Amino acid sequence: MRSSVILLLVGISLAFAGKHSLKYFYTSVSGDKNFTATGLVDDVQFMYFNVNTKKASPKTEWMRDDEESDFWKRQTHSLIEQHHWILNNIWTESAGEHTYQITYGCEWNDKTGKTNAFRQYGYDGEDFLFLDLKRDEWISPIKKGFRTQERCNNETIRLVHWKYYLEIDCIETLKKLLTLGKSSLEKTVSPQVSLSQKNSSSPLLCHVTHFYPSDITITWMRNGQELYKNVKVGKLLPNEDGTFQKTVTLQTEPDEWRKNEFICVVKHQSKTFRKTLTEKEIRTKNKTASPVDVTVVVVPVVVILLLLIIGVIVYLVYSKKKKSVGVVLLVCTSSDYDRPHRYSCRQSPIQTDCSSGGKGEVGKSAAGNTILGQKEFNSEMSASSLTREYSDVHATVSGRSVSVVDTPAILDTHTLKT
Repeated sequence: MRSSVILLLVGISLAFAGKHSLKYFYTSVSGDKNFTATGLVDDVQFMYFNVNTKKASPKTEWMRDDEESDFWKRQTHSLIEQHHWILNNIWTESAGEHTYQITYGCEWNDKTGKTNAFRQYGYDGEDFLFLDLKRDEWISPIKKGFRTQERCNNETIRLVHWKYYLEIDCIETLKKLLTLGKSSLEKTVSPQVSLSQKNSSSPLLCHVTHFYPSDITITWMRNGQELYKNVKVGKLLPNEDGTFQKTVTLQTEPDEWRKNEFICVVKHQSKTFRKTLTEKEIRTKNKTASPVDVTVVVVPVVVILLLLIIGVIVYLVYSKKKKSVGVVLLVCTSSDYDRPHRYSCRQSPIQTDCSSGGKGEVGKSAAGNTILGQKEFNSEMSASSLTREYSDVHATVSGRSVSVVDTPAILDTHTLKT
C-alpha cells in the first residue's frame, strides 16, 4: 500500500511526534436535518461525510490511496446509521431549531505507550453529556441532562460497547492511520515566535505560528516564575500550509514589564524557544504617525516662489529689450483626412534680418505670401512692422485648404499707442 505524500514545508525534519490523536466531530442541525462528520488524525483532517452525498470521503492524498478499502465502507455505513439515530431520537416535529454535536476519539503516546479516550455530547453549544472511562459512567454537567444521564447508565451494553471501542478499536485505528500517513504525519516544523502589542495599553501577545505537529506548550514567565493570572490561551488554529498557530496574551502595565523580566516560553517537540519582552522585541501594530516637520514643507515652497518671482522679473526685463515679434497662425484642414488628429497646426514666430536700415524682427506678411504662393498681404522692406490690422486669407495649397492669419506685431509701438 502506497504512502507517498510529501508536505513541502520549510524546515521540516523527520522525527516521532510523541503524542498522537484520532478525533471525530459530528454536527446535526434540526431545521434543515443536515448532518456532517469530520475526522482528524494529529489534528489533520483525513475524512469528511455529508448526508447529502451519503459517502465518507478521504481528505488527504495518503488516504485516497486506500479509498476503495473496507475502511471507507464501514465509515459510510456507521455515519448513515448515526444520522438516522439522531433523526429518530433527537429531532422531533416540535424540536424547533437546535444544534446537536458529538465528539469522540483517543490519544496515544508512542514514547510512553500511555493512552486516553473520550466521548461527549453537546446541545446548542453547551456540554450536555460525557463518558467518564475511569468511573465507567455517563455524566451530565447540567440539570436538564440528568434524565439522559440516568437512562444511559442503565444501558450497560451501550457503555461496554463504547468503552471497548475507545480503549481498543480507536487506538488500533489510530496506529493504522499513522502508518499510512507516516511520511507526512511524522514530520516536524519548528515554531516561529514573535511578540506584539496593539498599543501601550493593550495586552501583550505571544504569537506562535508555522509549527507541526499541533502539540505545543506556551507560557508567560515573570522573573523565572510561571504566570497564570491575567494570561489567556487562544485556540489552536490551522495555517494554509498544514501547520498551526496559537496566541497567548498577557495583560500587564507597561511599568510592570519594564521593571521586571517577562519571557514567553514555547515548548515543542522536546525543543524550547524563549522570547524576552523588551521595547525592541515588541512589534507595535498601530504605530503613531510621526508629526511632519513644518520646515520640511515650508522651505521648498519658499524657494520655488522665489525662483518664480526671479523668472518673471527676468522675463519682463528681457521683453522690454526685445523688439516686436510677429506671428503667423497657420490653420490646417484637408479634404484627404476626415479626422483632425492626422495632421497638426502650430503657431510660430517668424524672425528675419531686414534692410540696411538696421535689424528688425519683421517679414511675417512675406512669410504668409510665401505659404500662399501669391501676394495677399502688404509686404515691403521696412525696419518696422507694416501690419496694422488682423487679416486672414483662405486658399488651397498643394491640395490642402489652408487659412493664413496675419496679425500686428506683439509689443508693436503702433499697437501699444492705440
